[in-house]
Amino acid sequence: MRRARVWGGLFLLIALWAAPSWAYPFMIRHEYTGCAVCHVDPSGGYLLTPYGRAQTQTLLSTFGHGPPGDEVDKRSQFALGLVSPPEWLNLGGTLREAYFWSKGLSPKTQASSQAILMQADLRAAVTTEHFVATASLGYLRHGNHAAQVTHGDQDVLVSREFWAGVKFGDEQSTMLRAGRMYVPFGIRVIEHPFYVRTETDTNIDSQQEWGAALFHEEEKYRAEIMAIAGNYQVSPDAYRQRGYAGYFEYAVAPRLQLGVSSQLTYAKLDLDAGVSAFRGAHGPMLRWSPAESLAILVEGDLLHTVVNSSVTAAGLAGMAQLDWEVIRGLHGIVTTESYRPPFVQSGWFYRDWLSVAWFAYPHIDFRVDSYWSSEVYTSQRIDSIAALGQVHVSL
Repeated sequence: MRRARVWGGLFLLIALWAAPSWAYPFMIRHEYTGCAVCHVDPSGGYLLTPYGRAQTQTLLSTFGHGPPGDEVDKRSQFALGLVSPPEWLNLGGTLREAYFWSKGLSPKTQASSQAILMQADLRAAVTTEHFVATASLGYLRHGNHAAQVTHGDQDVLVSREFWAGVKFGDEQSTMLRAGRMYVPFGIRVIEHPFYVRTETDTNIDSQQEWGAALFHEEEKYRAEIMAIAGNYQVSPDAYRQRGYAGYFEYAVAPRLQLGVSSQLTYAKLDLDAGVSAFRGAHGPMLRWSPAESLAILVEGDLLHTVVNSSVTAAGLAGMAQLDWEVIRGLHGIVTTESYRPPFVQSGWFYRDWLSVAWFAYPHIDFRVDSYWSSEVYTSQRIDSIAALGQVHVSL
């Protein structure tokens, strides 16, 4: 009942408050309806365009901004302007170190903690008027990662994305590309553990897929659809999922974005079911900024699984997030999420998050996340709390 009141109250607020909005947690109030102007990936991702780099300085950071000039401009450039690649070459890097702590709420449960190297990636893109090619290469201390390109359980290399595309149409607003890329589905958030990302296999940490995608945008809408060929960085072939994924987003009002996503894949050997299975996910999403400092994100997905072409089960995953920019660059974030797995009749999974993100300076940000979770394992409900601190440095 408490969950029903939270979700019902949020949707009632959205229905009654028809003020305008935009699309991303902390870019909504700046009236950016799409991603292609700031990101090399047209649906959003890690590597920024030169224009996107400038926005980290002029719009996002607490410090390091000021009147236009060479000194200010260098703060947002690659390697703080110490290296100047040619105009057609875009370089970037990400180093994200974290410390994770968790504890079950049972009195007998001991707390655990560990340091985690979440990302240490270098990225490059070659861009001309009609052509784009990009790739990433990174290092991780621990293996068993879906983007792994070297063998072993320790000290491995990963490549999360590599693709090439051509741009055409009016103002090059259409892109056809092929390679390993982020799956176009749902709200592309950096919080990759969210149920709406992990349970739809669409997070931007490890769940990229090989395939071909067509992207198009106009002033009022944007859309992308991808033919998924599977992840060829995992084997054997029976584990690879093949199918499609896509989304469509429309600007209902100057600052109100509504969208819908759909995905359907098939694997000869599903990792959870242990047999052949179709998996699908379909649902709406909303991005809205009711006030200059607020951003609201809502996504709900219907999940369904068909095992051995006969047994069908349905589940649900949903999240709602409120992002409040307290002062320039400092964000307080509250998120509630729910998940009911297909084939599980013992109850819902819940998580409530409280987060603080500080974009202190171009290339440097800090984040602390804490959450309470209540999840079901082997018919037993387990409540726990956890905290994650991150330091992120980008080139």
